[in-house]
Amino acid sequence: MKEFDTFLEEYITGWRNCSLEVIELSTWKDFQAREVREIDGEFLVQDYGYAESIKGWKKAFEAFQDKEVKWDFHEVNRMPLRRGEMLISFWVTLELDGIKVQSAHFFTDTFKQMNGDWKLIRSYIEASVPISSVPKEPIQS
Repeated sequence: MKEFDTFLEEYITGWRNCSLEVIELSTWKDFQAREVREIDGEFLVQDYGYAESIKGWKKAFEAFQDKEVKWDFHEVNRMPLRRGEMLISFWVTLELDGIKVQSAHFFTDTFKQMNGDWKLIRSYIEASVPISSVPKEPIQS
């Protein structure tokens, strides 16, 4: 799966560099996502597709434009689902202008190889989870 490793490295580098172009090119046009977020003790579940996802990334990257941004990725699990399809679970934390944001996001993303290119096709996100939930060490299987 060397091709996938190369793709994933480029995808994460694009994310770290707040590159909307990399996110757009890496995401399938029929992408589907579900995001769960707790707000004031209530859970908000939101389903969205490609257009809403790109709009959200654009808004986030624009908000970080004048800040020093450091994304930290902590991979938890990786497994092939089908031929040319990979599922990865990972935590993402964020540091803005040297201050660690006190919440994290947990992603379970499915990537599929299509016409020789890898694309993000599905995503499940647990958003704004307390930073204390992120494992300090890699999880051993």
